[in-house]
Amino acid sequence: MKKQIVHSALLAALAMTGLYAEDASAYRGTQLRTLKKGVSAWNAWRASHPKARIDLSSATLAKMNLRGANLSGAKLTLADLRGADLRGANMKRAKLKHVRFQNARLDSANLSNADMWGAQLYKTSLKAATLHNTKMSHIWCERANFRGASLKGAQLTFIRCQKAIFVRADLRGAKIHFAKLQNANFSYADMSGVKPTKSNLTGARMYMVKRTSNTRTLKTGRVLRIGRMKRRNTGVLRIKRGRTLRAIRARQKASYNPRQLRLLRKGVNTWNAWRLKHPKVAINLAGANLSNMDLKYVKLQDANLKGANFNKTDLSYAKLQGANLTSARLVGTKLVNVRCQKTRFDGASLRGANMRFVRCHGASFVRADLRNAKLQFAKLHKTNLSYANMKGATRRFTKMQGAKTFRLIK
Repeated sequence: MKKQIVHSALLAALAMTGLYAEDASAYRGTQLRTLKKGVSAWNAWRASHPKARIDLSSATLAKMNLRGANLSGAKLTLADLRGADLRGANMKRAKLKHVRFQNARLDSANLSNADMWGAQLYKTSLKAATLHNTKMSHIWCERANFRGASLKGAQLTFIRCQKAIFVRADLRGAKIHFAKLQNANFSYADMSGVKPTKSNLTGARMYMVKRTSNTRTLKTGRVLRIGRMKRRNTGVLRIKRGRTLRAIRARQKASYNPRQLRLLRKGVNTWNAWRLKHPKVAINLAGANLSNMDLKYVKLQDANLKGANFNKTDLSYAKLQGANLTSARLVGTKLVNVRCQKTRFDGASLRGANMRFVRCHGASFVRADLRNAKLQFAKLHKTNLSYANMKGATRRFTKMQGAKTFRLIK
């Protein structure tokens, strides 16, 4: 009789600590009710039950405020966390198989060693999140934001992350196999030791991606039609068309001139006066960030502006004759009455740019993105527009005599 009483007491004690659940569904309901009381109440309960096994499988937690919640080691398989606020949450070693995270906020969350097999991360924000050695196989992370996230050693096999953002992400040692990463943005990411195989990175942006710790940072534009990617002795991705990223950007300088950039940011008058005194000095602003600036009447003739960012900058009446703007970003840029004779815009993005009255005789726009650009009264005599995309562009009274329009998209 005493043995039966002791055994019942032990079972009750184990059930209270979560180490043994005589009625699992009832215990899960208790945990769920505690979590819904708020993060403070939940964290206090976790502190008083450090060894409790958290089972929130199939729980509906959509749009809940779980900021800073302690969910380490929790079982959340098939849970609904759509639109939930999980910023700064601790989810280390959590079981997150098939969890729905669509539109959730996981900024600065800790997901190290978690199992996220088959999770849905569509439009999920994971800025500065920690995902060390996280299992992320078969996840759906289209348009997800991994800006500044640490994914060291993460398993990214069979993932679907089209148009995802990996800007400044740490992907050292990550396993990327059979991944779909079309139009993803890897700018400034650290991919040292990454050996992606059989992955699709068509249209992915790889600007200033660090490939190996022993080689310098590569300055690249958009990747074109990457098929099966192989690691060569040179440490460069091989493109399907037989080109390499190094070959595409071989002529680019290592970086912009910081002194010249500081001088330009002081103002156009200061810059133009300096250029007047030093007309023979080579201008190197390749890869510089010059977005949202007022650069009216600036003199940038024969300047190296490869990969520079001029998004939403006012360059009206600027002098760009002979400048090299290969792969530059000029989205929404104001280029009214600009002089750009023999300027190179190959591969540049000029979507929605205001190019009224520009004079670009002999300029090159090979593979340039001119969608929705305003080209009224523009003079494009003898320009090279091969493979350029001018879909939706306004071309009223535009003069294009002698221009090369081979495979031009209108």
